[in-house]
Amino acid sequence: MLCIFWDQEAPIYYELLKPDETVNTDRYKQQLLNFNDAILEKREQYKKRQHKVNFLDDNAPSHRAKPTKDIVKALGWEP
Repeated sequence: MLCIFWDQEAPIYYELLKPDETVNTDRYKQQLLNFNDAILEKREQYKKRQHKVNFLDDNAPSHRAKPTKDIVKALGWEP
């Protein structure tokens, strides 16, 4: 499975999972943290906080879990 995060310009962060791996809440939380690091590294405007992140994901259980919502809120993203 390919997990990919992007903005209007191009992909920012991706992770290719092994065939037997799945995305659970813990893995998704770590992906969000890695994505945030990648945003700050690759997009200068976000590092300066000139732009905000409007975060859109689907309704998978790991995406809707309270710990995931807490991470999104802590990062200051708009859900």
